[in-house]
Amino acid sequence: RQGNYHQKTMSPSLKWKLVLLNIGGILYFFALSLGSLVIGLLITLPDLYADDPQALFRRRAVGVYVFIILLLNWVCLVYYHKHSRLTSASSLLPKFTAGQGMNEHRSCYDCSIVCPPRTKHCPLCEACVIKRDHHCFFGGCCVGFHNQRYFIVFCFYGAIGALYSTILTFTHLTNHYANPLSYEIYCYLLPWLLYYWVIGQIQMKTVAMVLFGYFCLMTFLACGFYFGFQCFLLTTGQTFHEWTKGNKRYRQPLLDNLRSVFGPWWLLNFIIPMPFLKSPDNGLDWRIAHEE
Repeated sequence: RQGNYHQKTMSPSLKWKLVLLNIGGILYFFALSLGSLVIGLLITLPDLYADDPQALFRRRAVGVYVFIILLLNWVCLVYYHKHSRLTSASSLLPKFTAGQGMNEHRSCYDCSIVCPPRTKHCPLCEACVIKRDHHCFFGGCCVGFHNQRYFIVFCFYGAIGALYSTILTFTHLTNHYANPLSYEIYCYLLPWLLYYWVIGQIQMKTVAMVLFGYFCLMTFLACGFYFGFQCFLLTTGQTFHEWTKGNKRYRQPLLDNLRSVFGPWWLLNFIIPMPFLKSPDNGLDWRIAHEE
């Protein structure tokens, strides 16, 4: 079955807003991740483990490891995005048009190319993306067939790192400001916080630490949500767009879905990025699920 589709034209003002979101998302990622590393290594950890050098070393090592793996997966997310971009010059197109099991393809008027199944056009990237899931503003790119594994691991370590920083920050504040797990929790409300700062009861660095803790907590919730939702999509074998449309045409057994995204030995991707573990799928030809 062949069809055509055309992406709705994006207004220049909307596109500029999305471009600014791209820039803001990338800056937020680097600011929070680097800030968490520096604050953890130089402020919160030395304060909490001043009397135990070995524990301090181990916890610093954990923080550095999480930061490195997070950064490596961000780099892979951005780098391998280009492999999911479909262009008229793509050498993959002849394989698609001649491949067995070509079940659905359609033409994209914006790119003037024939697209394989599960391909969607991104107006911000200005390209058709193979097995497009969504546009990630923290990477400034789309999540597709060739970089979905890195996005999932990126969300996992983003949640771990943000939770680690949240715990360290509020434990540090418990010792130097107020206990958030007691009646003193009102001290963390923004009006009270600013009031205490204005009257000189707390210093600006305390206000900054509280705000930093809030950002870490919100980031943990966001990354945890995205990781959980991606795990859900792994079980259903769908992209976000297919899930919203109730499309289950490409649903396969869970292990097949895991191998398709992560390649063989999929758990190794959560230890260190494994770009050489290739998926058994090519992103162009997809098996149709058996009708129930």
